[in-house]
Amino acid sequence: FQEQLTQLVSNFHEQGQAFSLLVIDIDYFKQVNDTHGHPVGDLVLAQLGLILKMTAREQDTVARFGGEEFVLLLGETAEVDALEIAQQLNKVVEETIWPTIGRLTVSIGCTTFKAEDTEGSVFEHADEALYASKRNGRNCTTQYEAMRKVQ
Repeated sequence: FQEQLTQLVSNFHEQGQAFSLLVIDIDYFKQVNDTHGHPVGDLVLAQLGLILKMTAREQDTVARFGGEEFVLLLGETAEVDALEIAQQLNKVVEETIWPTIGRLTVSIGCTTFKAEDTEGSVFEHADEALYASKRNGRNCTTQYEAMRKVQ
């Protein structure tokens, strides 16, 4: 993830190539572990990773970032397309029947790299948008740029 992020930042500065970042967090994952046990939680993580890899395009990078959080670097992707991809992911996860647990949702934070951004700030922006999704009831996507316009 870090290597690809560094490459995308370089491509942005050298070629003006847009990219976006999604931070994805499983809603109420602690309840999954507490109710069904950690082996089921591990299977959920593996299945979500597979869903993300299957929906990712060739220019995208999927990584588990820790706990129940994943990141998706969207190469060659501007704001409007990133939001659409994130909303499709929300829908795919929600419509998936998960073994043992049934239904599951994710919250997503989305941002698009800007000239004033750094590798650290782009992650901070996506993470801030993720927490806005959690505050807004979960099972949704919040785009950092739209969130900033409202404030």
